[in-house]
Amino acid sequence: KAKCFEDKLNIYHNLVRSLIAWGKHDECFSMCVNVLSQLGETLPTAITEEIYNEEARSMKKLMRGKQQQHLLSLPNMSNFNKLAAMQFLNHALTLTYIWKPKLSPLIVFRMVKLTMRYGVCNLSSFAFGVYGAWLVSIPRPDFAGGYRMGRAAAEVMKRLGATEITSRLYVVIYTFINIWKDPLQGEH
Repeated sequence: KAKCFEDKLNIYHNLVRSLIAWGKHDECFSMCVNVLSQLGETLPTAITEEIYNEEARSMKKLMRGKQQQHLLSLPNMSNFNKLAAMQFLNHALTLTYIWKPKLSPLIVFRMVKLTMRYGVCNLSSFAFGVYGAWLVSIPRPDFAGGYRMGRAAAEVMKRLGATEITSRLYVVIYTFINIWKDPLQGEH
């Protein structure tokens, strides 16, 4: 029997996965937001243009001048609550990508910010990759920055041995990022 919140986290993970599978998106997202708040992380439930623009500005400022070597030298994330938050942010990202795509960038920004503050974990490499995809898809795209983030994401994944996210990360890198710098025709 679960005696504290930490004991319930595995149950919440399974419940969130079940809710996604059953198409209960509202209930699933509410659960993710609730669990994240108990882990000390807030996530907006709705997005306005003002919120989006502020989050994007904040993210660009945080990442300005950060080279691949800096990302590779980040320590491993060890804070239990932040590791759990990354998992629930990942659940929310999976859900919102199709259900509420305007929320997806904010979730990725939160994942990257947690990584920059608390260190890397397996999901950090995926967050870096999706952030790179966002950079190449915004109205004034940063193809070089997106490409650098994709390369850094792959290197972080290798450093951590995060094989469970290899396929997801490579889909992001090769479908959304590298197409702008290394088109498939150039592979022959």
